[in-house]
Amino acid sequence: MPAHRILLFLLLSTLCLGGLVCGGGQTPLQPGWIVDAADVLTAQQEADLTDMVTAFQERATVQLVGVTVEDLGGQSIEAYTFQLASVWGIGVAGVNNGIMVLVAPGERQVRIELGRGMEWTISDARAAEIIEMMTPSFREGDYFQGLRTGFEQIIADNEGVAWEIAYFTLDDARRAGEQAVGKIVAFDAEITKLEEDVAEVKTPGDESARLLLSAHIDPAAFSVEDQFFFHARVKEAEPFVLYLLGWEE
Repeated sequence: MPAHRILLFLLLSTLCLGGLVCGGGQTPLQPGWIVDAADVLTAQQEADLTDMVTAFQERATVQLVGVTVEDLGGQSIEAYTFQLASVWGIGVAGVNNGIMVLVAPGERQVRIELGRGMEWTISDARAAEIIEMMTPSFREGDYFQGLRTGFEQIIADNEGVAWEIAYFTLDDARRAGEQAVGKIVAFDAEITKLEEDVAEVKTPGDESARLLLSAHIDPAAFSVEDQFFFHARVKEAEPFVLYLLGWEE
């Protein structure tokens, strides 16, 4: 899951409690829905959180995972979470709808890492609010309640959001008019013009569109005359504007 939004909230009180070893090395984490490497959850709590996120994935296809770590191995929480999310490949290919919530009790830090596609439903401000809701429980050493609170908010914000591809050509999406707003279109196209936050593209059938690039997408990933298979969500019907979710060469 290419993850581009960074949200970091430094907890104000120590979270190094109950025999948790702070610092030192740790073995590589294995992928899972709930990975409690810091050992701050009971087996039943892990099971309850797993049931929560897997049921959400079955309903919405959004892949939400929770991770606690003993330490960050000397890395920043930004680098650690980005690498972990990328290696695990969270989210559906193309639409990048994965979310990782990572808690580092020893470093007193929390991070919500979002795939590009999630920027449609969760803004920076909203994600910061969610972290603030989680923090009181973490301060009290209740990691289960903190994670559950965060998951509840994320799930509520994404219920009913469509992630299936509704259109396979720009022409079909354009002809749908206002009905296409909020839906996903997948299409082949060549970049004809590139700006800091917008890519203008043209399909083999000469259909054109403007793709909005989030602030977290590096325009250097593209160049004029590059061809890609794009996934985008329709933002406006007239003028025809799309919000870029993902791409494949």
